[in-house]
Amino acid sequence: MIEVYGFQDEVEPFFASGMTSDVSRLGVLAELDAPIHASSVCKVFFRGTGEQIRPHHVCGRVTRCEENHGRFRVAVEFDEPLLRLEIQEVPALVAGARPKA
Repeated sequence: MIEVYGFQDEVEPFFASGMTSDVSRLGVLAELDAPIHASSVCKVFFRGTGEQIRPHHVCGRVTRCEENHGRFRVAVEFDEPLLRLEIQEVPALVAGARPKA
């Protein structure tokens, strides 16, 4: 879960939430519930990431926003690279296999 908030055109406040599609130490691509103007200064809050992403609040700038089936694909470039980024992959279950107890 991700939340993005700030000011569009430096005067109009905005808030959007959604899910990340791609995260790197330099930026994030997310599917959000509201559009955000490109070049808007923002803060990104990574909710429920535990120790995987630090810091949880990151400052950045929106580099693009595209409508995608009623949602909005938004790219944010961070002002500074993340200090810590660990992605834990969940192994896919093979059809018919039982998970280990």
